[in-house]
Amino acid sequence: MIRCIDVDAMCIVELRDPAAKWVALSYVWGKRTFEVLKKDSLGSLRYPGALDPSWIPDTILDAITVTRMIGERYLWTDSLCIIQDSPQDKAAFIPLMDVIYGLASLTIVALSGEGAYDGLPGVRSSSRPPAEGPFFLNGVWLQKAPPLDGLGFTPADRSRSRYMTRGWTFQEILLSRRLLIFTPEVVFWECQSATWREDANWEILDPDSRGLTLFRNSVFGFDHEGIHVPKADPESFNRMYQSLVSDYGRRELTYDGDGLAAIEGILASVELTSGIGFTWGLPKPYLGVAITWPTDNNASRVRRRKATYMIVTKHDTIYVPYPSWSWVGWVGPNLFDDSFGNLAGEHAGLVFYMLDSEKDRLILIEQNQELIKMESSNRIHRRAPPTWREDAFREVSMKQVPQSLLAPELRPALLIFWTSCCTLVWDHTMTRSGVRQEERKLHGENEGDDDGEDEKEEDADDEQSKRVQVLCDRRGNKVRVVWDHHLNDVTTASGEAELIIVGRSCTEYARPRSELVAYGVEKQSSGARTRVVSATVAEEEWNALADRKWELVFLL
Repeated sequence: MIRCIDVDAMCIVELRDPAAKWVALSYVWGKRTFEVLKKDSLGSLRYPGALDPSWIPDTILDAITVTRMIGERYLWTDSLCIIQDSPQDKAAFIPLMDVIYGLASLTIVALSGEGAYDGLPGVRSSSRPPAEGPFFLNGVWLQKAPPLDGLGFTPADRSRSRYMTRGWTFQEILLSRRLLIFTPEVVFWECQSATWREDANWEILDPDSRGLTLFRNSVFGFDHEGIHVPKADPESFNRMYQSLVSDYGRRELTYDGDGLAAIEGILASVELTSGIGFTWGLPKPYLGVAITWPTDNNASRVRRRKATYMIVTKHDTIYVPYPSWSWVGWVGPNLFDDSFGNLAGEHAGLVFYMLDSEKDRLILIEQNQELIKMESSNRIHRRAPPTWREDAFREVSMKQVPQSLLAPELRPALLIFWTSCCTLVWDHTMTRSGVRQEERKLHGENEGDDDGEDEKEEDADDEQSKRVQVLCDRRGNKVRVVWDHHLNDVTTASGEAELIIVGRSCTEYARPRSELVAYGVEKQSSGARTRVVSATVAEEEWNALADRKWELVFLL
């Protein structure tokens, strides 16, 4: 069943016919409030004529007009087709965005404007600047041509669009098969075969004409087919996933709790075509690598997502804290790009488990075994042996899980695994100049590379230098730590920091030493740990630590 607006009867209807067709609307709500579907209004809005134009926002009203004009009868829009004060209704329909937008005959996109009251330019008279009409010259009618250097809707135009900054609209346009895009001055049509604009003749009748490719550039700057990756193609999946997560991480959400919901539709569509499942936005077969995701280097742009994620079970509605070990548990940009490496790269050999949400059993997260092998000629170091890893102790049983972590609201977010842990303290004898020298060593540079500019650089607010720190264990063994970003609250009042190994650096083959990825963590009263920041450490230095222990970790 899907609720829609009947644009002829002007009421809310429920479509149960599998062959039913509908048009979807993608827009931004804006700051101005308006009437939405609620529990107590659903009954009355089912009567013909109940949707009075006097209280419907202009964008929705214009979309109703467009739906009629193209000969369709049903329009889907979130504000009037999902009961906004019903957690159960939201839980039922929000995960179905891949179906709602993916199966829509057409999606109307309100790319211009700041909110629901700005309308669709061109639908009403005088709602956009008048177009330059054709003119007669030397016996020939002429029309001003659109720009030849693109679509006439530039990246600068996109960056100024409020629509392009929102998290929800990201998946709505990616999931849609056909788009009718309303910009301030022109309307575009876009599908997986072409992009056309209303004031230009871009239709090419010859299907073999190579000219068609000139106009397949997306108005939005990305490829709609990109989320449909074939099975058993790790390279394509890696490129697609990193691009999706990076783009999504730069977008905004009004409600923190929507962090996963606003991309769930895309992930469901990817799972359908690739066969790769996800847990909290991370691909399960590549969890051992994906868990090493890096955040933006600027700590001020990244913060923990404080809201909860709603899960409706057969018996109850539970609100689960977003896990710290997934990028979806944080607000702000992440660095899934070339500096991260490849999801199909080699992981650290850790074994991950999660709890069944309803039954007392553990679920093993199967890891991808088709690892990309770096050619020996590409690797510039000899890997240190993983003596930090104790392979004899990697299995987990339910008896080992503390009762305090079996609460329904914690189960879905709990990641369980054996790993190497160590509590370290700052090496306070290390000066800034010394830290910079340690940083050079990390990158394989010689001490003689100093060009005499160190004294000047010490006074500069060098963010990169701040991220490199030297820590030691109780015997004085040192380990150089490169944090994702400069962050002090990973330490306790005594100046200690606990690090746990979660993976292997995906770009270590290009480093002078093999590197591990660690989380700087805080321990909770429940016995669980939470990620505060991630870091890289040299594997041979970690091996040499006297205080490292092989422990069963419960990560929230």
